[in-house]
Amino acid sequence: MATIQKRKNKNRTISYRVMIRPSDGFPAMYKTWPTYEEAKRRQGIYFPEKLKKKHTVAELIDLYAEALPHLGVKSAEDILRHLNWWKAKIGKYTLNHINSESLAGFRFLEFLAWGKVLYIDDLISDAAARQNGYGSTLLKWVIGEAKKAKCDQAHLDSGPQRHDAHRLYLNYGFKIIGHHFALDLKCLMTP
Repeated sequence: MATIQKRKNKNRTISYRVMIRPSDGFPAMYKTWPTYEEAKRRQGIYFPEKLKKKHTVAELIDLYAEALPHLGVKSAEDILRHLNWWKAKIGKYTLNHINSESLAGFRFLEFLAWGKVLYIDDLISDAAARQNGYGSTLLKWVIGEAKKAKCDQAHLDSGPQRHDAHRLYLNYGFKIIGHHFALDLKCLMTP
């Protein structure tokens, strides 16, 4: 619900402001508040930036870990081990650094031929959010992590049908240096 309020300023001039009183229990907002925030609130995905900057991933992981025993999860120990690994890796980041539009998984490896390598297992962007630069931003960050770790190279494999991804990798200086072959040993029949 919206109302217009008449205000008398300190210099005795009169001004008006629109006050929006949502019926969902959130505090009243004024016309300077962007309308997309209201839409987010109504969709149930509202999470103010102030709160995102206040809390860390570690706090989120701790909160989830507290609930695990009560959920009756059989493999809670294994899940906790993984959560603690993530907590050590990204726990220091505040929640405003996290988004659901892109994801990267990588590891550090040593090769005789290439030296120390950051291998990118996964670099994923949400299909609906592609062309917004999330994948590019994430790839740039991963390359920065490789430089910080003093890696000699960064490597990845990519499916032959992923032309947009290939264009991104080539734009960042990656080179196509060979073909990746795989043999599924579970399906291999022994004579």
